[in-house]
Parts: sequence; C-alpha cells; structure tokens
Amino acid sequence: MKMEEQIEKIKLENWITPTDILKATPFDKEKDLNRLLNEELFYKEFHYENNNSKQAKIELLNELNSPDWTNRIIFLNGFAGIGKTTFINHFINENKFKFRHYYFDINEYSIVREVDNEKKYLDNERTISECFRQFFIKQFDTHLISIKLFYIYLLRKKNTFHTYSVNLYSKINSLSPEYSFNNFTNLIDETDLESILILFFVYIFWLKEDQSRKYILYFDNLDEIQNDYLSEHFKEYFPKYLVTINKISRDSSFEFINFNFVSNYKFVFCLRDANHSQMHSKRTIQKSDYLWASIIGKPMKLYFDSDLYKNIIIKRLNFIAKVIPKEKLNETLYEQNQTRLFFTSILEDDEIFEKISLPLYNYDQRKLIINLYQIAENKNIIDKYFTKFYKEQQFGARGSILFGLIDYNMKKGFLKKFSKVFIPPDTPNGYCDARRLILTFLSNQSNYASYNHSNEYIKEIEIDFFDFIYSFRGIISVETLIKTITELFLDYQEGFTHFITISNKFVLNNSSFDSEVDLYKKIIELNTKYVEGDENSGIQMCELREKLNTIKIKINPAAFSFIRHVVIHFEYFSSISENNEPLFKPLQKIEVNGEMKFNFELKVEKVLLIVRRYFSLINKFYALRIKPQYAPEQYVTTKFVFKYFSDDNIARSNGMFYTLRVLTAHYSYLLKFRSWIISNNSDNHNLADEIDKIITNYLAEYNNLIKDDSDPKALDFYDTFKSEIDNLRKERKSKGLKYLKND
Repeated sequence: MKMEEQIEKIKLENWITPTDILKATPFDKEKDLNRLLNEELFYKEFHYENNNSKQAKIELLNELNSPDWTNRIIFLNGFAGIGKTTFINHFINENKFKFRHYYFDINEYSIVREVDNEKKYLDNERTISECFRQFFIKQFDTHLISIKLFYIYLLRKKNTFHTYSVNLYSKINSLSPEYSFNNFTNLIDETDLESILILFFVYIFWLKEDQSRKYILYFDNLDEIQNDYLSEHFKEYFPKYLVTINKISRDSSFEFINFNFVSNYKFVFCLRDANHSQMHSKRTIQKSDYLWASIIGKPMKLYFDSDLYKNIIIKRLNFIAKVIPKEKLNETLYEQNQTRLFFTSILEDDEIFEKISLPLYNYDQRKLIINLYQIAENKNIIDKYFTKFYKEQQFGARGSILFGLIDYNMKKGFLKKFSKVFIPPDTPNGYCDARRLILTFLSNQSNYASYNHSNEYIKEIEIDFFDFIYSFRGIISVETLIKTITELFLDYQEGFTHFITISNKFVLNNSSFDSEVDLYKKIIELNTKYVEGDENSGIQMCELREKLNTIKIKINPAAFSFIRHVVIHFEYFSSISENNEPLFKPLQKIEVNGEMKFNFELKVEKVLLIVRRYFSLINKFYALRIKPQYAPEQYVTTKFVFKYFSDDNIARSNGMFYTLRVLTAHYSYLLKFRSWIISNNSDNHNLADEIDKIITNYLAEYNNLIKDDSDPKALDFYDTFKSEIDNLRKERKSKGLKYLKND
C-alpha cells in the first residue's frame, strides 16, 4: 500500500484520537494504530533526527565493530519513553547490510495468554527462552525447507550434543526419525534456556551464511521481566552459556565453516535506567563473576536534547492536523488553531519545557506530550484565550501549565503517592515527609549541576549506600529510610516516572533490603565496641561497610526538577488542596455559605490552611529531631536543605529551609497575581481596590509565617517583604490605586 493510501485509510478510522497518534509507534502492537502505522510511514511522518541522535548511532556502530571480547554484551539504557526502541529499530534499518540483526522485543514474550481473565507471566529464564522458541516458529513460515533439513542434521549429530548439554541431547534422542511440525515443536517447547540458546546458535552456524558480517542479537525492553536476568545468577550462567557456544563453534564434529564466534557475535541489552540496567557494573564483581566482567563493555546511556523532542512533537501535531478532521476534536482546541498555538507557546518557552517539564518526566517526551494534550482539553485550565494570556503573562501561564501537570499526575500519574502528603494526623512529634528530605539530600550530594541531560549523565554521582543511611541517623529511622527509597524506586513498576536509581541491588519489594538493614545495625554495634577499644570490631566494621557501599543510589532528573520547582510551588499546594483550577483565572464571585467571595480567595485560603497545618508539623519535627543536632546556622550548611537557587545550577554552600522556600515562592507568586488581576480589572476602581486589599492581606499573612520561620535568613526576607507590603498599603491610601502593568 502506498503511503498516501495509508494516510487516507487512517483518516477514515473514526476511532483514532489525537492521543492515539501522540503515542503511536510501529514497534508496539498495542500502539501501531491497528497495523495502519508501518515503519515507512513512521519514519516519514513521525521520526526526526538531529546531530545528537546521529552521534549516538555512530557510538553504537563503533562498539559493535570493535573486535574486543570485553564488549560482547553492550548495555543500551536510558529513561523510559526517551526513544530507545525507535533508536534501535532505526539503527537496524540503516545498517541492515552491515550486520545480521536478530531483534527480540521482550514485550512480546513476557506475558502468556490470559488465563481465567488474568495475565500470566512467564517465569525466570522462560521469557528469554520464549524469544528463541518464537524465532523457530517463524522459521516454519519463512524457511520451512531449512527447518526440515536442520531436523535431519540434529538427528545425525545428536551424540555430539551430549558433550555440551545432556538435556538437549535427551530431547533430540527422543525425536522421531520422520520430520513433522509437531516433532520439531516438541523439541523447542518447554526447553531450558541453555538448550534453546545452543539450538539457536547451532542453527545459525549450520546455515553457513555470510560469516564476514557480525551477528547482533538485540533484547529490547529487557526490564519487562522480573526474573533471574536481574540477579547474580544471570551473571553466572549467561557467560557460561556463551563459553559453551564458543566451544561448539570450534568443534569440527558439527562440520561448521571456520569463523570467530568471539568477535562475530554480540548482544545488545536494551533496558530502562532503573536498577536492572546496573547489572553491567564492574565495581562490585565478585571472584565468581570474573567471566561476566570479561565480556561486558562500557554501558551506553541514551539521551537526547530538547531540540529533538520539540521537533518530534511538532511532527506529530502536524500529522494530527492532517488526518483528524477539526469537527472530531474538542472545539476549544481548534478554535483559532488553539492546539498549535498552545504547544508553540510551550515549546518556545525553555523555562517550562526544557528546564522543568522534560526533566520532570525523565525525558519521556511521549508521556509528557500526551499529558500536555490532556491539559489542553481541560477547560478549567486552558481556555480559548490562553495563548494570548501566555504572551501577556508568561509567569502565570507557566503556573497554570504546571498546575495541570501536577494535578493530572497527582490523580493518575507518578505523583499519586504525594497527593495526601500534607494530611497526616496531628502529632506532638511533628511530621516531615521523608521522601522530600531524602530527595533533597540526594540532590545536594549528587552535585546535580545541569539541566542539560547529556551533562547530567556526566556529572551525576552515585551515593554509597551505608554512608547515605548513616547520614540520616537521629533524623529518620533506618527502617523508614529503607522503606521510602524502596517505594521511590519501585514507582517504575506502575509505569510511573521513577525518582531514584538503585545500582548493584535487585529491588523487588519492601523486603528486598532486610539483610542490608541487619548489616547496618551490625555495623553500628561493632562501631560501639570499636570505640570501647576492640580493634577487631573495627576491622570487621570496615569490611561490612565496604560491602554495603557496593550498593549505590542516584537521583534522576525527575526528582531534581520535582524538588527544585514543584514541591515549593503555589500550584503544587493548590492541587493538594483539591482546587480544580490554577490561580491565574479571570475574576469571578462565588457564593459560599451565604457569603460572596472571589474565586481566587477560595483557592488561596485552602492553600493557606494546608500551609499553616503542615508547617506547624514540620516545625515540631525540626525542634525534636534536627535542632538537637544542628543549630539553624549549621543546618543550612547540611545537605538536608536545598542549595540550588540561580540559573548557573551550582549548589551553594548554604541552603534554605524548605518552609522558607515555600513561603517566599508563594509570596512572589501572589505578588505577580496581584499585578495581573488588578490590571485586568483596572477600569473598575472600587473592584480593583477591593482585590488589592484582599491580596495584600494574604501577602501579610504569608510574611507573618516567614517571621516565625527558623531559617537564619527569614528575618531578612520578613523585613524586605514588610516594607513592600507597607508601601502597597500606603500607595492605595494616599495616592489611590496605582494600576500596574503586567511584567
């Protein structure tokens, strides 16, 4: 079918929505528009390349061409949704004649057909075995004669297999002399990984195809399976299988042509940047892992700059306009071409797109664009005047977009677990959200000094596990600490953006760190004995500490953006307060319990209610847990307070209490809102005067909270803001209202 015909066919499909197109890919059967989107159409209408993506392909090509044994396995990792599968398939398409490619998408094999309306997952090695089994099944359709001849060959060479795999020998020995489909499927069904891996390579060797080209086996979405490939067991058995296959390739009894298996066959493991991707780490190799260490190459982490994502988004929006009639879309979106204007505004605003939103989604541009589209369809957030508003009041427009992203993810996405963070029961011991404190510490400790994703990868620092836990002694219990980092990591299991990466440890559930907790407590006991003079305890303590420190923790872009931009924002608190729209909305009066109030009053009062309650709890926590260890002047120098404030993204020596960050951010946001809402109603002097009085009182209330804050800089802010508030009030009384222009 010609490409033009393909597009016309898509136009006729009434079920296809803009969201379907935004997430469409030909490499996923659930997202290929019911097979209407093939690779040819995808590369023309959806795909985009820039120098960044081209350089990544050159790097992979160099790795694959390398003759070294030490990069037999290449790890291609990156955050979910950044385009790893598209990258691999495009690389294969461009290099189809340079290599022989065998591509296996674990997504296709990790789930067995539904049983009793429930998905059943294959266990452990069986998922990878299923990849090779399906390979042979496909050969029945495409190379039936070869399969029949191979069947005869196996019977003839069955005794040779006994040396390498008793299980495979037994299965071949039990085969009927006559070929049949059932006989061959009996051979490949329920076969262990070693046997079917040997069978696969013997088949490839036996075909005697052009051995001058390298053979590349790709395992994509490898993290879809929760099995032994993630564990130390995989590091042990997989290299041994490769050694066995290498011996087979050199065994003259098989009558293969002479070739070099070591340099001609390579594996690409493609998986998300979670703890699974860290199985390549050589820093923790034990003596039993020497073989694993000898075959893995330098991991290749994929990252793409914002320019690539901007152009991908534009191409998808263009395709939506091409195939979906306007009458099928939400009328708000396409009135005056609102969708295009909305996205153009965002894509041209590096502050909201490049610095905040993309990192917040760990550069999952597909998930981000879908969420933005859903926000654009929400009339409570985006109306037909939004693009005009964006040009006139960019600060407020950014806040509205951020409200939309936060509110959506609080209800359905990766912030769900934060939605009730400010509603703990009142307690005399106070409360502090351990997640925020941990992510703040990791942000500072990691020296997360750049928004640029490529620079982030270079500069990011992994934190030693024991040292990380020990830093929180007396502040957060080890049990709470472990439970929290486990939950932060395991968000990936629900398809959410994950805030941290844990290296060199298989993390499956809240019990995964039980042995490490015991080790930590043992170290503390040994330290006590060492202080009392037991030198042997000191030696043992150092050994256990070194063992625990082989586990590493790293903060991801999403967490840094979250801690820097989101958790202090007025709209974050507004979403938690269950406001259904952002602050910057046209003025309305609403009757509440017989009293008329402005719409902004209701929003601000709900936010202030939560701020007062939560900060009361935080202050109690600080007085009981932190102040006994750190005076305020000391605490601002620790890694528990956020230290990134200016555009250079360099951590300062002194940070700011979280409470003060929130209060000053809200104050500034309300001050901007005051300017905007008064300007919009400047034709009515009495109304503008009433608005000004209400908002100025809110500013004063926030400033009173600032006065009581424990941060050493709080009084400086208080004095500055008090002077500003006094001037606003004097201005209104003595000169009449000064109508302010928007920034």
